[in-house]
Amino acid sequence: MDFDSRIVDIDSDVKDHLHCPDLAGDLFRNMQLVEQSRSDPLKNYMEKASEDHVNPEKRACFVEAIFDGADQIADQVHASPETLHLAVNYLDRYLSRNTIDDNPHLYCVSMTCLVLALKYEEVEEASFNFNRVTSIGPSFDDFV
Repeated sequence: MDFDSRIVDIDSDVKDHLHCPDLAGDLFRNMQLVEQSRSDPLKNYMEKASEDHVNPEKRACFVEAIFDGADQIADQVHASPETLHLAVNYLDRYLSRNTIDDNPHLYCVSMTCLVLALKYEEVEEASFNFNRVTSIGPSFDDFV
């Protein structure tokens, strides 16, 4: 489906030219294009990441760290599968646009992706003990 068929022209009946109703569609299309370009990981980022010391196996380890972190705090927050997929998507977005060559930093990025996904998807306010999450990786101070 293309953009034009999904855009509802809510300004079509506006008579005041100062509201710029003729620009609303163009502005909305531009916002959608910008959102898409920023929200998707780059298509060939694993090839670029392999050159930057992050190979598919290392990525898999840090995806597993996201799931392990979720397991460690499962009694404090209830992460849905969608939340975990969102955390992995955040990790892929970060890896596609940044270079990382040390494992502790990438572990912090993985846990940060999990926390952001939990915050985005939470139904009720969640607080959890970072010491449990950081028991297998960097310390709490590394996150701060």
